[in-house]
Amino acid sequence: MAYKSSNSPHFLKAAYLNNVPTYELLGDSIQYGQGKRSRWLNSSFTQETSQLSTNFARNKHHSAHLMRRAGIPVPEHHLASNENSATLIANKLGYPVVIKPADADGGFGVTAELMSDDEIGQAFKLASKYSKKVLVEKHVYGKDYRLIAVSYTHLTLPTNREV
Repeated sequence: MAYKSSNSPHFLKAAYLNNVPTYELLGDSIQYGQGKRSRWLNSSFTQETSQLSTNFARNKHHSAHLMRRAGIPVPEHHLASNENSATLIANKLGYPVVIKPADADGGFGVTAELMSDDEIGQAFKLASKYSKKVLVEKHVYGKDYRLIAVSYTHLTLPTNREV
């Protein structure tokens, strides 16, 4: 099955490697584990995910502020109101940069490793299709880890991909 979520294939692979049984439910939802300790996931959302947590996570500008306050390193970023301001912000931060919707998830509308002013316009237009709020962020090289704790097995199912 083709999944809309960019997370699902990574979680399915981790479940397979950890011998956690999986079952396709409706749409993009997957059941991990069996019985009363099983968890339903749609991308990285479970039946236990609170609306408050989701709202914080989807607002990248505010969630970065909360992480900084907690002492977690977060790349510098600024909201851009148009292509010109995005270019000015990118030049202030220094290339490479990332342009992304400030309040969307699933990786939609994100363009990473932008290296020049010429690349900003198209990336801003793409991000604007998903949100009226667009972030320009300093690109940080490394690995992106997404963790989901599945209580069925008490294992953490990591996704690990280069960014």
